[in-house]
Amino acid sequence: MRRQRLLIKSSVVGLALGLVIGAQAQETVRIATVGVVSDAAVYIAIEKGFFAQQGISLQLTNIRTGGAAIPLLATRQLDIAGGSLSPGLVNAIAQGNRIIVTATKGAMLKGMAFHRFIVRKDLYDAGIRSVSDLRGRKVAVNDRTSGTYYVLRKILERYGVQPTSVSIVFLGYNEMPAAFQNKAIDAAIITEPTATIVENRLGLGVTLLTPDQVVEGFPAGNIVYGPAMYERGNLGVRWMVAYLQGIAFYPTFRTPFTPAGNIARPPGGAPRSRDGEPG
Repeated sequence: MRRQRLLIKSSVVGLALGLVIGAQAQETVRIATVGVVSDAAVYIAIEKGFFAQQGISLQLTNIRTGGAAIPLLATRQLDIAGGSLSPGLVNAIAQGNRIIVTATKGAMLKGMAFHRFIVRKDLYDAGIRSVSDLRGRKVAVNDRTSGTYYVLRKILERYGVQPTSVSIVFLGYNEMPAAFQNKAIDAAIITEPTATIVENRLGLGVTLLTPDQVVEGFPAGNIVYGPAMYERGNLGVRWMVAYLQGIAFYPTFRTPFTPAGNIARPPGGAPRSRDGEPG
């Protein structure tokens, strides 16, 4: 019911704005995403034509962590970015840059985490069953400037492990499956859909815990507007309408590995609808 109300409201606003867009040329919005499941609403809105209905064409750039996009936002090389809270974001705002967090796209809510702390399966089978067993081991996160690095520190603290007692490795999420396969790392905090691919599809790891058990409510993903978005009329409002329509449609997407097939599939592959068939 809540999803239906959101869809109705966003569709009404979208229709009202769409009436004045008509056949006008589409405006390009440059957006950077990490390519994780919290980006699903963006990809869904692209596939369902919600952005096109608002006269918007997206130019997508993939980044390792949201913090890497902040300088690009500040210098108007990007319009929008998605990512977690980071020192770079906080510092940019403190320095007077017109960079504003406009919406959430994921939080570590209790029982609804989309990150996992995964250990290699061979090590789990050998007796490593807790974070406290990882002393002397290599643990990967995506970047030192990311919110995930903060989460790792809090998890280590909860289990009485000093950060200097482990070797912290920085890898992009898409690099982690190969690192598990090659035994280059022993554990990692991985987000979806890569976490499910590592554990369920490839059988390379076992979940020790989900971060919401330690940092419940942490804002793991945000939509951030750069200064360029505030110089283009109502473009920011129209973009948000399409994004909210993508969120409202989100529960109807499903694949064996992620709620949004667009994240894990090859470019140009067909998205999946609720019944698992292309839709």
